[in-house]
Amino acid sequence: MMRLVKIVATTGPALESIDQIRQAVNAGADVFRLNLSHGTLQSHATRIANIRSVEEEVGRPIAILADLQGPKIRIGQTPPEGVALKEGSEVKIVPGEGLCSDDYIYVAYEYLLEDVPVGGLVYLDDGKVQLQVKEKSKEGLVAVVRAGGVVTSRKGISFAGAKLRLPCLTEKDLEDIAFIVDQDVDFVALSFVRDPDDVWELRRRLDKAGRKDLAIIAKIERHEALEQLDGILEVADGLMVARGDLALDMPLEDLALVQKEIVRAAVERGRSVIVATQMLDSMMERPFPGRAEITDVANAVLDGADAVMLSGETAFGKYPILAIETMSRIITATQSYQQMCRTALKPRNMREALIESAVRLAERGGARLLVVATETGASARITSAFRSTVPVLAVTASRRLSRQLCLSRGVLTLLTDGIQSAENMLRCSVEWSLDKGLADRGDLLVYVFGDLAGIAGSTNSVKLYAIPSVVGRCEVWRPTKGTLMGRYVKRLCALLTLHEPTISTVLLDEQPSDVNPVGNVVWTREPEDGAVITIDLQSGLVYHGHYLS
Repeated sequence: MMRLVKIVATTGPALESIDQIRQAVNAGADVFRLNLSHGTLQSHATRIANIRSVEEEVGRPIAILADLQGPKIRIGQTPPEGVALKEGSEVKIVPGEGLCSDDYIYVAYEYLLEDVPVGGLVYLDDGKVQLQVKEKSKEGLVAVVRAGGVVTSRKGISFAGAKLRLPCLTEKDLEDIAFIVDQDVDFVALSFVRDPDDVWELRRRLDKAGRKDLAIIAKIERHEALEQLDGILEVADGLMVARGDLALDMPLEDLALVQKEIVRAAVERGRSVIVATQMLDSMMERPFPGRAEITDVANAVLDGADAVMLSGETAFGKYPILAIETMSRIITATQSYQQMCRTALKPRNMREALIESAVRLAERGGARLLVVATETGASARITSAFRSTVPVLAVTASRRLSRQLCLSRGVLTLLTDGIQSAENMLRCSVEWSLDKGLADRGDLLVYVFGDLAGIAGSTNSVKLYAIPSVVGRCEVWRPTKGTLMGRYVKRLCALLTLHEPTISTVLLDEQPSDVNPVGNVVWTREPEDGAVITIDLQSGLVYHGHYLS
């Protein structure tokens, strides 16, 4: 069974060499994430080059997602051993720079007193240390340690539920964007999105830099984004459920349901959606996942996610390749569940209604592939959003698009040299699916295409095609004038055959005088009455069905 849900693997010290990337691709990685919060731009450039080298080697598209750090608030410097915050003790959180201690935590955010309410929860180091604001003083916030621990320099700090005045893009983000637009990447992930304007700001900068081809993934990790989700979906190309920071900005008990709502909203709008953070976190240290982690990955598949993501597990974990293989096995096993995914796109226009009909026809007819001609990727993503169990083969002339569709559930891509007519698309897809072992002769393919080849948005047709199977072989006697046979063969109206050793006769509209076009036909399987039979005069094979030469 083909794996439908895609895997995003984060690069890092444990996953960056050509050999490591190759192993990751063979294990099941579809998209590689560059975490721009860590590492140098030079190290990321090297990783990009290595990924593209492996892509050329394996001969299939591989996508790259560059993840911006965003406006993350951090504490100041601490002593080398860190600061030990004990449960029940009080500590002051003060805006500005300074050396942190167990009495003072300095934070680089000037509106601390105005924006953080009394009673609010404060999380340090991804929630490992938890504080609660008791009161405000002239210096800053007075907080009580609810869950203690050791905090070291420049760790992140989060203020649950607070509406913070932070820029959409930081100075570091602008430097990283300048790097990204010159690199061969396919997606940009925007961190800490609050509303559609944040996405538009990044879109304007990318367009100005000449990179309209880059798709934007909005990371949902702030409570404000949940309130603006519909608007964000209108302008973003996809979403990431970034559960790490999202869990620090909302009640923990709501996280699971919020994840399901984000996935549902994205799928119903035809947008790609990634579920991320700590999916197989225990595999950073051991060669097998926790039982709850297995269920977590499976539930993301059942919810309808396009992709699931590995972060630290592949970036600096001990078992990066094994983590990818494990995630792939969990996904494949989950797909066998009959009630796998109830979330799907709801048709909003005639094109989407047509594609939905094609999807249901493919499922009920037992088709092996849904073949979609696509110029912009819209038809392929719409087909994917109906969450069919039949894999989608997107035929496109755009290399960038072929990579970006690596993030769409159940979509494979066939890259062609140029605009394809319906007949050429049919021929190429049949050859490709047979060559890759994704279909066999006799299998049904369902085609979705437009009458106007190469024109975006012209999808208006569905075609069923059974790949012809070989039912016999004949010996073709060629005339002295080969072209004469060619003209007459195009006018064949019937083929009559008698079993060996009787000689078979080809009936033509008129019999040429200079040749006796007869041959022996050996049937490997008798066709039923009324079947369409096609002869390939080059190979001598007799096909059941319309053969595309």
